[in-house]
Amino acid sequence: MMKHLVAILILILLDIAYAKAAIDSGEARRVGNAIGDLYREEIKSRLNLDLEVRHVVGGSGIFVDGVRIIHFEQKALVTLSNVVGGHPAVTKDAYALLVCHEFGHILGGGPTVTTKLNGTLSVEGQADYWATAICFKRYASEIEATTERLIRKLKIPEKVFEQCREHLTKEEATSSDPTKALLICQRAIAASISFANYFNATKVSMAAPIVDIDKIAPPVSKTLLKYGSNQCRINTFVAGAYCKESYDGKCDEEYNRRPACWFVANDL
Repeated sequence: MMKHLVAILILILLDIAYAKAAIDSGEARRVGNAIGDLYREEIKSRLNLDLEVRHVVGGSGIFVDGVRIIHFEQKALVTLSNVVGGHPAVTKDAYALLVCHEFGHILGGGPTVTTKLNGTLSVEGQADYWATAICFKRYASEIEATTERLIRKLKIPEKVFEQCREHLTKEEATSSDPTKALLICQRAIAASISFANYFNATKVSMAAPIVDIDKIAPPVSKTLLKYGSNQCRINTFVAGAYCKESYDGKCDEEYNRRPACWFVANDL
């Protein structure tokens, strides 16, 4: 009985939190549309699909964010509700990361899963990985430029700077702009931290584990087609952020490969 009361109380508090949205619906719409514009032509040229980004109103806890490939209309439909973006723990960059995840289902590549309702889409882990490896870097370059002033404003933890510098040092020779790559890496990790804070703030079970970018989720024996644990998702976002600028789907260093908490090579 007590567990049910605690769960209800948390949900009530979350409703209050959603009312104090960190990102209003107009800003969420602008971010979603801007990222859609980045990939509209690629979706058309690669998949021969028209893109529709649909914004809907969703109450707290009602997740309607998703992607469908509607072949008889030759359309890729991305639906965004701003449920996550409306939470105080979620920054604008973290919301952009969520939008990138949805586009990762369309453009992220294998492994994929096919259903009658949604068509053939990249699995959840691959969509997360592509979100930071490709999409967020482009967002942070072309939509909202990354500057040292912006990084200072975000108040990113010092350890993030150190980790990005350590992991990107090996990639600087292949980067067109090493300083910019370092700053964008920091933004991507900061957005991942925001997601970790969101996962921690919205857990209904008081026994749910704390999510942290320094923790490593346990490995699986088969590639997951659905979401891994929240910790696994954070590990995946972080690995993608460390993936080199010339990403070709084959980043395979220990720090930037697709995490074993959801991906098993040659399994699919």
